[in-house]
Amino acid sequence: ADVRAQNTPFFDLNLGSREDVEKITRDASLAVQLQYGVSADSSPQFQEFALSRYAALHMAEQLHVPAPTKAELTDYIKTLRAFAGTDGQFDAKKYDDFRKMVSAGKGITEAQVSRVLSDNLRIERVTKLVAGPGYVLPADVKRELTLADTSWTISTATVDRASFTPAITPTDAALTQYFEENAPRYTIPAQVSVSYVEFNADTYLPLLPTPPEADVRAFYDNNTSRFPVPNRKPGEPSTPDSDYALVRSQVEAALKRSVASRQAAAAASDLSLAFYDTKLKPGTGEFDAFIAANNVSLHNVAPFSGENVPAELGQNPAIPAEALKLTQERPVSDAIPTEKGAVVLFWKDSIPSRQPTFVEVRAKVSADYLENEKAKRFTALGQTLRTQIQTRMKAGDSFEKAAANAAESAGVKVETKTLPAFTLRQPPQDFNGDLYNLLENLNQGEVSQMSPDQGILVYAQSKKIPDVTEANPQYATLRSRIAQNSAASNGQAFFRDLVAQELAKSAPADR
Repeated sequence: ADVRAQNTPFFDLNLGSREDVEKITRDASLAVQLQYGVSADSSPQFQEFALSRYAALHMAEQLHVPAPTKAELTDYIKTLRAFAGTDGQFDAKKYDDFRKMVSAGKGITEAQVSRVLSDNLRIERVTKLVAGPGYVLPADVKRELTLADTSWTISTATVDRASFTPAITPTDAALTQYFEENAPRYTIPAQVSVSYVEFNADTYLPLLPTPPEADVRAFYDNNTSRFPVPNRKPGEPSTPDSDYALVRSQVEAALKRSVASRQAAAAASDLSLAFYDTKLKPGTGEFDAFIAANNVSLHNVAPFSGENVPAELGQNPAIPAEALKLTQERPVSDAIPTEKGAVVLFWKDSIPSRQPTFVEVRAKVSADYLENEKAKRFTALGQTLRTQIQTRMKAGDSFEKAAANAAESAGVKVETKTLPAFTLRQPPQDFNGDLYNLLENLNQGEVSQMSPDQGILVYAQSKKIPDVTEANPQYATLRSRIAQNSAASNGQAFFRDLVAQELAKSAPADR
C-alpha cells in the first residue's frame, strides 16, 4: 500500500514514506529516553515533539550550527535523566550499564546514540537562538514574588455540600424554556452504521515459533520499564542480566503478543487493500462472496457516534474518527489497531445529526435543569453566607462563631479550621488547591467569595507582603526563572509554527 501513499514533503523528508517517518520517530524516541529517562509513546504530544525536533535540526543545518566537542558531549551526558541516580545526580553505574547494553547490540547502536546526543545539543543551541533572552517586566516579577512569598494566616469555612438540599420543583414551562435555550446541548450527533471484520491476535499466537533468545533480550532492553522486577527486597543487588532472568517469561509472552498483533494488523491491512482493489459495495452479493472467499466473519453493530462507540470495537479513538469518514464513495477503512488485534470497518449508512423533540430528551433536560438550579442556588448561598459572616464579625463575633451561626440560619453545615502562617511557595501539606484563587486578591481582614466547587470561604487574619524590590535575594532568582520560561515558550511556539507552515504546504486544498 506504500506506493499509493500521498507524498507529504516535510523539509527534506516525505511523511508519506514509512522509512522517513520511522527516521523521525526513532530518533525522537531515543531522545526522550535519554533526556527524560522514560519510554516514549505514540501520543499526539510525542508526535508534535518529534516533528518540532526535526524542524529544529533542519534549521541547525541551515544555520551551520557546529557539532559539539567530545568534552561538551561528556558534560551533557552527565545532565541526562536516563543516567541519574535516586538523588538526581549522575550515576556512573547506570551509564556503564547502558554502554554495555549498546555495545552488545541490544536494539540500538553506538552510532545512533552518538548522533542523537550530538543532535540534541545542536537543537538546544538553535532553540536558544530563536527563543531570545526571555523578556520580563518588573511588574511580572513583583506580582509573582508577592504571590509566592506573602505570609498568610487564614481561617476557612467549608460548606458541607451534601447538607445543601434545596427543594426544586420545575414546571413543564420552565423545562421547555431551558430546553429551547440550550438546544445545541441536546443535538443528537451524526452517527454511522458499519459492519466490521476483526483480526484477533489470539488467532496467531499458537502459530508463532519460539522467538530467538537474542530477540527476547533485545525486546527487554528496549522496554525495561514495562517489566519491573516483582518483590525486590531492599538492598538486593540488581543488574540488567539478573533482572532479565527474573522476568524473562513475561518478556517472551509480551514479545509474542506484539508479533501476533502485528500479524493481525497486517492481515487486516491486506483485506482492506484487497477490498479497495475490487471496487465492491458492501451489502451486495458480490461483497458477501468476497467476505466468504477471504474466510472472515462479518459482524454488525448498532449505529454510533464519536461519543458512544460499541464496546466490541475497542477503545482506540481512531475507530470513531475513521468510521465517521466512511461514505458510499469510500466504504472501507484502513486497518485500525485494537486491544485484541485489528479491525476493518465497512460502511452501511450515514445518519446526519438532528435536533430531538423535547419529549425525546425530557428526562435528561430535567436532570440538567435540577443540577443547574442547584449550582445557581449554591452560589447564591455563598454570597449570603459571606454577607452574614462579615456582618456578625463587625458585631464582634469570631470568624468561627460567625460562620457557624450563618450556616445554621441557612440550614447547612460548615467545618472551620485555622491554618498556621504559610506562604504559597511553601504551603501546608493539606493545602486545598481552591485557596490559590481565593487568596490572589484577598486583603487582610476580608472574607473571600465562596469557591463554587468546594464551597470554601477564607478569612485573612493576617497578610504580610514581602519586599518586592531588587534588594530581595529572591528577586533576581525569580526574574531569571521567568525569563527562562518565557524564552522556552517562545522557542516551542516558533518551531510549532514552523512545523505547521511546512505541513500546510502539502495540505489538500479546500473545496
